[in-house]
Amino acid sequence: LDEAHKSLGRESTEIIKNFPNSVRVGFTATSEYTEEKTLKKLLNNEIFRMEIDEAIMAGMLSSARTFVVKTHVDISSVSVKSGKYSDGELAQAVNIQGRNKLAIDTYLNGQHVDGDKIDKFNGKSVIAFCVNISHANDLANLFNDAGVPAAVITEKTKEIERDELIKNLKKGEIKILCSVDVLRDGFDAPNASICLNLRPTMS
Repeated sequence: LDEAHKSLGRESTEIIKNFPNSVRVGFTATSEYTEEKTLKKLLNNEIFRMEIDEAIMAGMLSSARTFVVKTHVDISSVSVKSGKYSDGELAQAVNIQGRNKLAIDTYLNGQHVDGDKIDKFNGKSVIAFCVNISHANDLANLFNDAGVPAAVITEKTKEIERDELIKNLKKGEIKILCSVDVLRDGFDAPNASICLNLRPTMS
């Protein structure tokens, strides 16, 4: 079971039940998917665990730095179901002009965070994770208006167009690729050195 946490859904669980005598081995970076869905319910014994910093030190993951830019947006009233925020309510809360412009300002000029000036990201290739298509479109439009080539890629983007967008990102013709529900598992674009995580999650 690769990405074994995805095997905790109802359909996957039913399929696995059809192989009661099989040896089950799972691989995941998300062993506790939600409070209700944990791999302990599917796989009894943990064979090996590696923490992120260990994997970075071993050269298996790229090193990373995280900068928190406070947007002062309140999401406390957004509904949570099955360990996930309601997309519609979340988009309404976070897809606002001021917050989107702050992402662009952070990219172009850097920000003061806890007294420290963080790097400018201007010119670097970015994947921006957005809540929904409207959020991605609004963000891409603001980046384009600021003179930064940006585009939107979603699960509804046709495969041929998706391939073209990823190729243009890798060539540097697109600097910001605003993603909705894609470019997660197994996606690799070594030139994209920045992730703008504009979609709050419970994890």
